Amino acid sequence: MKRSLSLLMALMLLLASFPAAKAWAVPPTPSAFISAALQDARALAYHDGYIYAAQREPGGIFRISVETGEVTKVLNRGYIMTVALNEAGDLFFTTDNYDQNIYKISSSALTNFPLPANSATPYYNTGFNFVYGLAFDAADNLYFTDYTTKGIYKLASGASAATTVISGLSSPVKGITISPAGNLYAIDDRSNKIFRIASEHLTAGAVDASKFELFKNAQLQPSGIAYLPNGKAYKAYGSSVSQFPELDEQVLDTVKPVITLIGSSTVLVRNGTAFHDSGVTVTDNVDNDLTAAVTYSLNGAPLPAIDTTVPGMYTITYSATDAAGNQAVAVTRTVIVNEDSSNLAYGVPVTVDKGTISGEITQLTDDSLHTGWTGSPTDAPWTITLDMGENALYNEILVTDSVYLQSYEVKVSDSPNGPFATIPGTIYAAPVTHTEGPYDGYTTDSVSFPEAITQRYIQIVIHAVGEDGSLGPDLQEIKVYNQPRIPEPSPEPSTEPTPEPSSEPTPEPSTEPTPEPSSEPTPTPTPEPTPAPGGTGGSSTPSSQTEQISVPVDGGDNNQISAATIIRTTGADGKKKDEVTLSAGNAREIVEKLTAAGLHTARVVIPDTKDEVVQVNVNLPAGAVQQLAEGHINLEIHTAGVSLIIPYNSLTGLTRDTYFRIIPIKNQADQDQVKERAVKEEAVKTVLGDGSLQVIGRPMTIETNLSSRAVSLSLPLPAAQIPANEKERQQWLDNLAIFIEHSDGERVVIKPEIVTDAAGQTHLQFNVTKFSTFTILHLSNWSLYQKQHSSYINGYANGSFRPEKSVSRAEIAAMLSRIGAGEDNTVAPVIFSDVASGHWAFQAVSLIQTSGLMKGFSDGTFKPNAELTRAEMAVIVSRWLKLTNEGNTAAAKDVQGHWAESSIRLVIQAGMMTGMPDGSFKPNQALTRAEAVAIFNRVLGREPLPASTKPTWTDVPSSHWAFGHIEEASRKTN
Repeated sequence: MKRSLSLLMALMLLLASFPAAKAWAVPPTPSAFISAALQDARALAYHDGYIYAAQREPGGIFRISVETGEVTKVLNRGYIMTVALNEAGDLFFTTDNYDQNIYKISSSALTNFPLPANSATPYYNTGFNFVYGLAFDAADNLYFTDYTTKGIYKLASGASAATTVISGLSSPVKGITISPAGNLYAIDDRSNKIFRIASEHLTAGAVDASKFELFKNAQLQPSGIAYLPNGKAYKAYGSSVSQFPELDEQVLDTVKPVITLIGSSTVLVRNGTAFHDSGVTVTDNVDNDLTAAVTYSLNGAPLPAIDTTVPGMYTITYSATDAAGNQAVAVTRTVIVNEDSSNLAYGVPVTVDKGTISGEITQLTDDSLHTGWTGSPTDAPWTITLDMGENALYNEILVTDSVYLQSYEVKVSDSPNGPFATIPGTIYAAPVTHTEGPYDGYTTDSVSFPEAITQRYIQIVIHAVGEDGSLGPDLQEIKVYNQPRIPEPSPEPSTEPTPEPSSEPTPEPSTEPTPEPSSEPTPTPTPEPTPAPGGTGGSSTPSSQTEQISVPVDGGDNNQISAATIIRTTGADGKKKDEVTLSAGNAREIVEKLTAAGLHTARVVIPDTKDEVVQVNVNLPAGAVQQLAEGHINLEIHTAGVSLIIPYNSLTGLTRDTYFRIIPIKNQADQDQVKERAVKEEAVKTVLGDGSLQVIGRPMTIETNLSSRAVSLSLPLPAAQIPANEKERQQWLDNLAIFIEHSDGERVVIKPEIVTDAAGQTHLQFNVTKFSTFTILHLSNWSLYQKQHSSYINGYANGSFRPEKSVSRAEIAAMLSRIGAGEDNTVAPVIFSDVASGHWAFQAVSLIQTSGLMKGFSDGTFKPNAELTRAEMAVIVSRWLKLTNEGNTAAAKDVQGHWAESSIRLVIQAGMMTGMPDGSFKPNQALTRAEAVAIFNRVLGREPLPASTKPTWTDVPSSHWAFGHIEEASRKTN
């Protein structure tokens, strides 16, 4: 019997050497168990809500419910080393007793656990004595390992013999698994190392040793790994199976959330009464805590809420987007607020079946009806009948009881003798659900009906469910209303089949970075305190001094609308710190004045012309945050070293005080340390190669409690370092990058946008959702790296490309971003309501929007999941290449009069896009993935690869019309 010779290597947690600069967070699985106890857990596998675990001693196979963590023994058998399940749920395993077989138990036999040892039958003889790894991929190909040859082998689905994937490794491997993304992970049997073969290499037959890459040095050596469908990883180690977040993968989630209305889709509300929205439920296959975004409109005009004092037909729209960016189909509710009408119950005949009517009233001469009993109030139920007369028409009944807590139901009939039918939704059992006013211990409830009721007789059946000790008569206030519907306005049909996306939605944050004030505002010094008498007369310890500086707040147009006060403190060490607080009163004044002026951005400039401030603290109390958010006012904070542009969307919903701590790194030694860290960072090394690195300007550290909210940052470039020669200047700018050291340990290098303010100063602008230390780097190979970058389009985990699948607007933005099409910053940044900071394409959409290549819609959305049409692609290419003139006058026959006709003619003339064989262009047809890469390659001048190229994708053979283009777009080019 062969046993593992590996020793546990603990107490070391090293960075992964696999070149991946960014770790992706995975959405949580609802109720996913944290850990489960076994005795000698080995390999793992996942199938249909369970993680299966092989246990060597005492032997067996167990399964663990992902939802509850409950452990069930599936098979009684010794020395089991591996377990795997195929798509059909058949179970496979190997043992450690010099047994060369892979065994199988059919899914139909997986009942009445635990199964006896003889339940399995031999499935395949591997020819190897020590098979310690077993895994299926999505295509039901079976992979297994051998300890002796130090190799991994593949038994293709339906094949009779296995082929070699890789062999002759430096160490044996075990516990292999294949993730939902198609990557194969293997555990080194003699160390803590975890290796990976990326999915694209598994389709190529034998794998070169260079593709067996070190992915992770685990803290402890696991013996097995399994993945849930959402990319969450689990490991087997010793006596437990537990979550393994170090190996979590991001998995493409394409399933839309589902929104379901609670209650009726049409609600009638009487003018001036309270409206309570019953809401919706949002369900999603991955995210279990989604809530719907709610918007309101009246006859198509957006509103902050429903105003029941204004009659009309309101629409409530519920929308939701999951973490993967999938948008649910929006759901709406119609709320009809009608003009108030008189009480139809006034003066109608009324009878009561029990007790007496106070004063022997036979009709309702006011709103009140007094009823009494000959016996106890518990003689309920009793019935009040109203005769509404001929031609009755009503749709709301209001019943108020002022003595006894009651429940009731409403019935109607055309005859006083019945039969009476209960109106659906009007049976109220204790406790009564209230829709008007606070609950005060008595029945106060209104029943509204989507459609008008025409029956003449109304019965209100009162059920007494308690009493307040009163011995007097009961009192009901009864009102019946007729609230006729307001007809829905008929929208006029549009004459344009495909409207061109409009210009950017308002409000737009200003793009002007830090404007230099003409002079330093005059500070108001705070008098130093008089020394207390009785001192020794010797020297005293220097104390801190403060001064107040008033700075203007403007609307981005240099016209002051308010003022903020800076408290500048000079410490005993001579260092100066600024404290700026924007109070709720300031914010209210700012909102009022900007709104009146039709402006949407408040700008605060914090001066430091003497370069003496070492820290700026900006405080936004909760009241100020709320004022800005509700007023739709964006906030810009400009300092000498950085500008922060905070859109109002990023402040919406915050209920706490918010702060920013802005700290320029002025000390040269500290700047050198940043440079040293950058040089050692894997992401920088990958770009730099044998090139050189230089820190430009001052690094900036920004601390804040504003997390997961989008903010634009702008770092100024020192004018003295910018080359004067135009060509050299552009080359120098092209090689600038932002090195970000996030406070959570993540390190990334990003390409910023280059902007110039009104004063002619050049800045680098970029968007972030978390805060860190930001450093401008000049990387001599950065521009070259961008051009040599790997593929700009990816395939799917199962090895397919799906060339005929349509492309979404977000996907096109991502491709444009990858190939550097958004380098020219010509448009102010806009935060779209449907592209939140957590959206997978947030950065790409932000970049391409500011380049002017793609625009949003007039309602403030980007519609990231909408299909991109061929006409829209023509417009993008035309803008990208700055095409002019009239274009090809003999263009496709179906573009005349089309909103994109000019752009279509230009791109056809330039040879960037072509028409169809029948002479049409089909401008409104969705663009496919194959068409997209062909167009991009033409624009970039990247030639299609020859048909002799080995295919990368299973569904794009060399005979496909776009084969060469797709291969070129999928591979790294030099």
